[in-house]
Amino acid sequence: MVLHLNSGLISTVFAADPTSKDIGTLGGIGLGPFGTLVDKLLNAGPGANLPYMVGLELNAIMSILLGFLTTIASLWFVIRMVLGGISWLSASGDQKSIQNAQQTITNAIIGLAIVVASYAIISVIGKLLGIEILNPAKMLGLPV
Repeated sequence: MVLHLNSGLISTVFAADPTSKDIGTLGGIGLGPFGTLVDKLLNAGPGANLPYMVGLELNAIMSILLGFLTTIASLWFVIRMVLGGISWLSASGDQKSIQNAQQTITNAIIGLAIVVASYAIISVIGKLLGIEILNPAKMLGLPV
């Protein structure tokens, strides 16, 4: 069996019976927000305001990316807290193990505080530098 990609169709080629299955156009939901952007740009009709569309999609992608990374950081915090708690409970009075467990929990709390404060820190840095870091469309001069 050989797979052949040709203009949005994937064909399985057998000796006797080649068949084709439509996998859609470039973009679409398979590539997430990037695929949506590509799909919208490819299917934009005449007179579409492409810079405006790109600006909106870039901001949406930035929002999704920040939400994803914040979720990962929160899950990492929970994992580190649980592991620190288990280490503390299984320390059996050993002071070095207790200190290591306390350090793990402290580091997890500091890490979460940094993640939560990072939005404000980035906003302040952006204001000091005079750029809109959290608004990539505006930073690139695209209308939104």
